[in-house]
Amino acid sequence: MLRTSLITSFLLFIFFLAPGISCASCCVCECRGGTQPSFVEPNMFGDTCSGCESSCSTYGGVRRAKLVLQSCASMTGSNTGSNSGCGQPTRAQLKEAISWAIFHEGCRIYQGEGIRLVSELRACYVEKQKHCVEVRNAIDHASVSELEEITREAAVEIPRGHNIPDAFHWVCAHEKMGKRIHDARGNMEDIRTIYHKHNRENPNLLAAVPDSYVVKLVAEHCPAVASEKEKTNAGPHEGRPGLRP
Repeated sequence: MLRTSLITSFLLFIFFLAPGISCASCCVCECRGGTQPSFVEPNMFGDTCSGCESSCSTYGGVRRAKLVLQSCASMTGSNTGSNSGCGQPTRAQLKEAISWAIFHEGCRIYQGEGIRLVSELRACYVEKQKHCVEVRNAIDHASVSELEEITREAAVEIPRGHNIPDAFHWVCAHEKMGKRIHDARGNMEDIRTIYHKHNRENPNLLAAVPDSYVVKLVAEHCPAVASEKEKTNAGPHEGRPGLRP
C-alpha cells in the first residue's frame, strides 16, 4: 500500500504540479556565439535548462544558462503579441543589454580615445533593443551619469570576456589581411572596416575598444604575412575566435 501511494503521489506530481512549476519559470540561454539571449521552457520538473543546449547548438554551445522565476511567455511578450512584457530590467540586466548592443550589434563606445557623447550612445543602444520595450524605456530614461557608468564598466568587461587579440590575429593570419592592415596603419577606420568585413563570427568586437587598443593589436597580434603553419592550419571550422571558453 505504501509503495502504491508513493507511486501515485509521484505521478500526480509529474502530471499536475510539475507543469505548473515549469510554466512559472523560464530558461534564459546565452550562447558562445554572442547571439541575443533566447528563452526556452525548463525541463518537466522546472529546475534545469537542458533545452539551452539545443537552442545554442548552432552558435558554438552554451555560454550561460539561467533559470528565472518568470514565464517564457511574459519574457518574450507572446501573451500580448508584441515585444512588450519583458519586465522591468535590473541594473545587471541593463548592463547585459548594453554590452550586447556594443559587442554584438556594433554600438561604438569610443570616438578615437574618448567615450562618445552619452546622447549618441543612448540613441544607438535604444535602436538596437527592438525586442523589449521595457529595456528600451529603461535605457531611454536612464540618467546621463548612470548610462556613462554602465558603458565604462562594459568597456572593461567586454575585452575581459572576449579574446579580442585572437579574433584580430585570425583576420591577419588566416584571412590573410595582415599586409592590408599594416598598409592602413594610421587610418583606424580602414583597419576597423577590414576587421569587421573579415571576421564573420565576431565582426563588432572592436566597437568596445579605443584606437590605441587597435594600434596595439596591429603591433602585437597582426603578422603582415601569415606563417606557413597558419596557412596550412586554416580551415572552415577555425573561424570562431573571439570568445573565451
